[in-house]
Amino acid sequence: MHGTRSLLPIQLLSDALISQIAAGEVIERPASVVKELVENALDARAKRIEVELERGGCGLIRVRDDGIGIQPEEIALALARHATSKIASLDDLERVATLGFRGEALPSIASVSRLSLVSRAVTAAHAWVVEARDGALAAPVPASHPPGTSVEVRDLFFNVPARRKFLRSDATEYQHIVRMLERLALSRFAVAFTLVHNGKTVWSLPPAHTAAERLARVAKICGEDFAGHVIELKHDTESLRLSVGGAADVFAQPVGPAIRLSQWPLRARQLLAARCVSPIRMCCSTAGFPPTSCIWNWIRRGRRQRPPAETGSAISRFAPHS
Repeated sequence: MHGTRSLLPIQLLSDALISQIAAGEVIERPASVVKELVENALDARAKRIEVELERGGCGLIRVRDDGIGIQPEEIALALARHATSKIASLDDLERVATLGFRGEALPSIASVSRLSLVSRAVTAAHAWVVEARDGALAAPVPASHPPGTSVEVRDLFFNVPARRKFLRSDATEYQHIVRMLERLALSRFAVAFTLVHNGKTVWSLPPAHTAAERLARVAKICGEDFAGHVIELKHDTESLRLSVGGAADVFAQPVGPAIRLSQWPLRARQLLAARCVSPIRMCCSTAGFPPTSCIWNWIRRGRRQRPPAETGSAISRFAPHS
């Protein structure tokens, strides 16, 4: 300690403080909350997701889905730290194929907001609701809710003023949420998305199963001019399945992540770094490959390094080059 001594003895931190520290790593702004909740809905195989906001997500975030729901005996565990249905062993961790798996998001959100979770499993007679206030969980009680899950988050960072003061204006926070939802909507065409802000429906995107329906969603999000120049590129092998929509590089600025490899978003510049696509403005679609592949491991490491050669060689076989 170089001549200085801590004023406090070494001690175990309280669960509430541990959760708030974890929240600092997981929850940066309202868009982080929306991302975690929507990805949970997608992992639950939801076909319809509604996001309702007030004051750019600073006042209220409510995410409803029609997924598989949570079993009554598990709903309290959903808000416990490191509790998850997505992995149970190291082998599962090596092959994780979901958007989330650590079991940290919900308890982290609950520690810095007023959270309510209501869920009904498809096989359950009714729903159950559990609430978290100041990090303390109430006992689950019966509730009325269709099959699926709703999570309501109010007053984000109300108990962490130092974090709350670093939030931007409601309009700025709202735009971060919109951009994130647009990227998800462009990668999950089979899922219907609805966005409501301050009581007004901003957009409602029905499922897009056909090429015409997918193009209509692209036009809704990226604009008619962009949609009018879209081309679709597809590649399918044993190791990689890839579908990308893009427009010529006359559209200089990308709308956001150009591609989602096994559901993780990648930005155009990350693929450009691999020299595997030309500088085209893209919208997202889907891709998949074995979770033990080197591409998968690159994604799980946070995509901070140069993409592996497998990425470039697989994509370059069908993507246009400049």
